[in-house]
Amino acid sequence: MREVKELGKKIESKKYKEYNYRTIKRPECPYSNSKGIVSTHVYIWWKNNPNIPYDSNHEVIHHINGDSLDNRPENLIKVSRSEHTKIHRPLTKPKVKKTKRKVKTSNFLLAVFNRIKQGKIPSFIKKEMGISKQKLYYYTTLLKKQGIIGKHRNGDWYVKVKSFSLGTRQRTNLHALQIYIPILSGKINDSDWEIKEKLNNWTPKYKKLDILGGLTIKNNNNKSISLFAHTRDIKNLKEIDELTINIRNWAYGLFRESFKVILDIMNAEVKTLHIATEDKESEDMIKKGERFELDLGKKAEKILSKDKIDGKAWIDGSPFNFTAETNDKEWKRAYLNMPFNMQNSVHLLDYIAQNYASHVGIVEKLNKLLDEPKVKRHIKKKAFDSKQTTLKKILEKI
Repeated sequence: MREVKELGKKIESKKYKEYNYRTIKRPECPYSNSKGIVSTHVYIWWKNNPNIPYDSNHEVIHHINGDSLDNRPENLIKVSRSEHTKIHRPLTKPKVKKTKRKVKTSNFLLAVFNRIKQGKIPSFIKKEMGISKQKLYYYTTLLKKQGIIGKHRNGDWYVKVKSFSLGTRQRTNLHALQIYIPILSGKINDSDWEIKEKLNNWTPKYKKLDILGGLTIKNNNNKSISLFAHTRDIKNLKEIDELTINIRNWAYGLFRESFKVILDIMNAEVKTLHIATEDKESEDMIKKGERFELDLGKKAEKILSKDKIDGKAWIDGSPFNFTAETNDKEWKRAYLNMPFNMQNSVHLLDYIAQNYASHVGIVEKLNKLLDEPKVKRHIKKKAFDSKQTTLKKILEKI
């Protein structure tokens, strides 16, 4: 077995054992420092999850079994720093964060718009609002992209619309996520698990855990397990992929260490996925208890390789008063982009309406020009010359 000296310590080159030290020199890793040194467990996790982003300021690579020297890929999971603190110090009282009051960007946009509408110049707006030149440029650029304001040649801004509404930010909720994992070998000791229902041939048992935002595990007669993520708000769809992979990897480590059960994570699949979007402006469109469902006619976008959910979308009153819900991330992205696509269409129609007269005038002038005798003779001559050239080429080939 080859030995390599690195960081003043001998390490073995055998698979995974070479990473048992706390640090390792790997400059190719994006999470290494200026000297190319990175924590070994972070490096191992990155090598096995190269496509999943990792923010070291807000996230931690956690050792599932608690052994900080056990850097096997199945023992590593990415969790938030707050979640990591709960795991290692569950009895510690949470610190109360003192947060500064933040002013919403929408408030600034409205303030800038109203001042431009009043005819105030940029330097006066900057001084009156107490913001930097860069900040003012940022807000005016946003308004310009929306087609709300324009700019004169002298540098002064002007409004293109009488008023505008920024609307409300759509809230997204992971309403349901169920992951199914078959059991390869072993039997789960679930004597202290909860019984919620009794079936004819077997009794499923449940276990709630306060990890990864809350999970419920269901033992399916020791043939498989189902993991249910508790409902939570999410900022983007990438969080769903990351959460699914983290739950799968965490479950493998937990059952292997605590129950001596081996899970078939290669055949894990997402059985249920409900992504809910709140739409306050459409609350009056649906009555209590109503539900409208649409079959998308395709399979939902995969999270795990074995997924095979039929794509659907529906509207109902849960968890929000008006909820647009789906199990397909592609449909969800289209739904979120719909207002922007409509806005772009409105801007295009506005441009056509404003420039229609000038386009018509250009076409009329062009038609008149083509009717001129000199132009007609010139066009005929060009056409004749072109025919002669073509005929000459054909004769040369013969």
